[in-house]
Amino acid sequence: MPAGPPDVINVGLMGLGVVGTGVAAHLLHRGPSLTDVAGRRVNLKKVLVRDTSLPRDIDLPPGLITTNAEDILSDPEIHVLVEVMGGTDPAEGYLKQGLSSGKHVVTANKEVMAKSGPELLALARKNAAD
Repeated sequence: MPAGPPDVINVGLMGLGVVGTGVAAHLLHRGPSLTDVAGRRVNLKKVLVRDTSLPRDIDLPPGLITTNAEDILSDPEIHVLVEVMGGTDPAEGYLKQGLSSGKHVVTANKEVMAKSGPELLALARKNAAD
């Protein structure tokens, strides 16, 4: 019998600028309302940044920040990848890798979607990540 959905939806966030900070704050501080909507607890598991020494407009729990994308992309416990980095490189590659591994993807990246949207959507369908 196949396993059912996980009790927790773990999220990997890529980018912690203005949009990423808003997403992180929402995930961290509005957990109960997200649980009501999703039917499962939503947990921010890891956040990718370029530089850990930069000041942030949000206090994140210890161990949440990484500079290594593989900490998100290779983690089988991360179910949803949220990409808010902007630009196409390296964001497009991260989206493709996430979709190829069956992760669900949310992106605010209009440039990537304009250039590679059909390819990304096909990859999502192929890997049951749509």
